[in-house]
Amino acid sequence: MIRSMTSFRTFAIVALVLLTSICKAQSSKIDVKIKGQLDSIGNADQLYRALADKLTHAAVDSLGKRFGIPSDSVYDHLMSLQSIIDSTNLNAISRIIKEYGYPGKTLVGEHTDVVAFYVIQHSSQIGKYLPLLQRAAKEKELNPALVAMMEDRHLTEEGNEQIYGTQLWGNPVKDSVTGVVKPKYYFYPIRDPQSVNLRRKQTGFEETIEEYAKEMGVVFEIKRPWWWKK
Repeated sequence: MIRSMTSFRTFAIVALVLLTSICKAQSSKIDVKIKGQLDSIGNADQLYRALADKLTHAAVDSLGKRFGIPSDSVYDHLMSLQSIIDSTNLNAISRIIKEYGYPGKTLVGEHTDVVAFYVIQHSSQIGKYLPLLQRAAKEKELNPALVAMMEDRHLTEEGNEQIYGTQLWGNPVKDSVTGVVKPKYYFYPIRDPQSVNLRRKQTGFEETIEEYAKEMGVVFEIKRPWWWKK
């Protein structure tokens, strides 16, 4: 009985040591320095973008006075400030990719693995980086649904129908009550829209396109932009 208990304790200690070693080995794979850089970039990516998406009448008045501009120009001004940050972010991401490849889950861990994706998504160089992102998804370094979003973005920018229904465009509309000028959003044209929910499910999206529209706070309505390829 004493020998058995001793054996059990020995086994438990060994198991604990092995588990600790495994955890340390897994965590040691993450580059803390690169992760920290990407987390900062991720915060900067949303600095003015998040503010512009949640403008209220009071916020518009306050920001208009602060920037010395008309209230109906506040949204565009915020996005112009964000575009400057976006350019700096893309340069930083490009340097990281050049040295490490796509900074995915293995290098920087979950949550931080999407930062480079969003920076590229908000840039004009999607075509350049899309093959890299597709490879990262195949290697399970990045969520395939995110890459599907990137594919849709690239297609719509080229004037082609999107596949998964992830991309919207907006017309500036002035709210008759608040006076705030914000976009009214529509879905870009979708290839074979009757099957879009099946494609979304097969790719890993958790919601239908109707649920996605509701989540985005818009009505599911497909409309061809005036600048669309004829």
